[in-house]
Amino acid sequence: MTQMVALLIGAVFSGGLYLAGMTNPSKILNFLDIAGTWDPSLMFVMGGGIPVAAISFFILKKCEKPLIFDEIQVPMHGVIDQPLVIGSVLLALAGAFRVFVRAQRLLLPYWNLRLSFRI
Repeated sequence: MTQMVALLIGAVFSGGLYLAGMTNPSKILNFLDIAGTWDPSLMFVMGGGIPVAAISFFILKKCEKPLIFDEIQVPMHGVIDQPLVIGSVLLALAGAFRVFVRAQRLLLPYWNLRLSFRI
């Protein structure tokens, strides 16, 4: 029964994202392109979802036992351990590598043009 409820909740959530157009990759890319064709609609979707989630977690923490599931699965503390630090460093390195590769790809034609005129 709990798996069916979780499936229904996930379907409602993904249906809402689909109706809002957030499954379109160009919507996400345009949100990240601040200097170009910036699209703030993702910010409004997140701004609408964050208060709903915050209120839900606040109510859930006050309950002794959830209505449907067996236990509350909300992190109650934030422990910074070795796997968290290693994962964060790897994510930062991957992002830096991606920026470095993209910058090279964008600047490579300029560098080749400059080098070809060098005598």
